[in-house]
Order: sequence, then structure tokens, then C-alpha cells
Amino acid sequence: MKVIKRQINLYLYHNFCNSISLVFPLFFFLSISCNNPEKTETVVIDIPKNRDTINLDLNSRDSSIVDSLEALKISIKLWSEGDYKSCKNKIKEKRKAYYANYQQRNDSAKTLIVREAGNYLFENLLNRIIPFWYGMPWCLSGYSNIPQEGTVGCSYFISNTLVDCGFNLNRFRLAQTDPIAGSRSLTFEDSTIQYSAELSVYDLARKIRNNHPEGIYIIGLDDHIGYLLIYKGKLYFIHSAYYYPNVVCMEYFEKSPAIIGSKNYYLTPISTNHILIEKWILNEFIYIQKPVYMKVDETRWNKQ
Repeated sequence: MKVIKRQINLYLYHNFCNSISLVFPLFFFLSISCNNPEKTETVVIDIPKNRDTINLDLNSRDSSIVDSLEALKISIKLWSEGDYKSCKNKIKEKRKAYYANYQQRNDSAKTLIVREAGNYLFENLLNRIIPFWYGMPWCLSGYSNIPQEGTVGCSYFISNTLVDCGFNLNRFRLAQTDPIAGSRSLTFEDSTIQYSAELSVYDLARKIRNNHPEGIYIIGLDDHIGYLLIYKGKLYFIHSAYYYPNVVCMEYFEKSPAIIGSKNYYLTPISTNHILIEKWILNEFIYIQKPVYMKVDETRWNKQ
């Protein structure tokens, strides 16, 4: 019955984008009590082939959550298709094809291959790998690497999805390091792209949008981490949320409580990072640097 229900939901989602006359049968509105005595409106949205339901606080137009219908309008998928193992295998085979082609080309042709591979990873990380994780419960100590089984913390959500997209790195070390060391590990530079909270969140979004091309980035905050998506002129924050709805979700960047509450922002390009993409093609191991502001056992840390 769940399979049939999900197929019906997927059918309805697609038809919504094709016809403005569609009645919204997926929405069930109910009133609940929050921390204040006022009534709050909650929408229960079915996400096909992920979790059965995700409760999203859509009380007002100021809600930070991007729901499935809004995502469809900009061609972003919030639900998975097929099975996870097959998805990972397809990416693995594609990487091997890039590798074979890369080895036979001159430098100028290799640059084009890296750029094409970056576009491929952008699409597959955003719309193939990450959708399996939407709706998975957050937990501070969660480290499950299987979508929808157990819980996942913010840093393990990042490391899991990168590894499953084919990056050759230690998921535990990437999750355990800090944003500065993590950024240096993936950009292979001593410097870090950093912004401060001296700007308003809207000025911050504008500055990021003006200074960085469309793509997927890792954004480290004071005590949190997630993906920054720059897409079609807008910014989105994809992360395992430690606040309501306490699941992996996508938020509007400027409305995200995590973004608003941070004083520092560390950006690491992924899909536009040519050195990182080249290492992905060649399947080269990516060593994760030890944390900058935290003492660790170096001997143990170096066993990656």
C-alpha cells in the first residue's frame, strides 16, 4: 500500500507543475499548540519513497522550509528515485568512464572533462544522492551511513553524501574536523573563504551570490555545517537540522535559523572546485586535516 501511495503522490506532484487547476489533495491542515497560546497551522506533506510523512511548519510565509511543491518549480527533487545502491553504482561507473577519457586527453581537453564532471556531480549530488536523506532524523551523535536508518548528525550528513557520491575520503575524519580544517582539506589551500556576521543575512546572501558561481558548497557555521546551494539566482541551505523539524531538510538561506544565528561562515566549493573534481575523477585519496581549534591524537588521526 505504501508503494501505491507514493506512486500516487509522485503523479500528483508532477501534475501540479503542469496545471494550475490541480486541487491540492496532499495537504491536510490541522491546528496544534506551540509555545504560545495562538493556533499554529501545520502541513503534512508526503515525500515519495523517503519517509512516510514530514511535518513542516508552514505557519506563515516566513517559513524557512522549502517544501516539495516549491522545489519542483525550480527542478529540485526532494524525494528519491530507484534504490540507493544502484544510484551509487551508476555514479561509480560514470567516474570510471571519466577516468578513461581523462587519461587519453591533452591538458585543454582535460579541463573540459573536469568541468563536465563538475556539472555531473552537481546534478547527482543534488538530485540523486541527497534526496535519499531528506526526512532522516537528526541526532547530535548520529552517524548512520544508511539513508532512513537510525539518525544522522549535521557533519555526518555531509561526509556520508560526499563518500556516496564517490569521493575517496574518510567520512569519520571529515565529520570530526572543524570547518576551517575541513575547507583546507577539500580546497587544498591554506586559505579559507570566510564571511562574518557584520553583514545582515540579506547582505551576506547578496555578497555570496555576487562572488561565487552557481553550484554546491559546504558551509561551516559556528557550531553547525551543511550544504549551500546557489541555484537560479537564489541561495538554499541543505542540512540535518538540530531544530524543528529535526530532520534533513532544505531551507531558504536567508530564513534559516542556523544561518541567522551564526557569526562566521566558511565556504568550501564542491561542484566548481576543479582540483577536488580532478581527484574525484582519478579516485585519489583526500587526506583530512586535523582540527585547528581542537586537540586530537595525531597518531590516531593520521590513520585514515
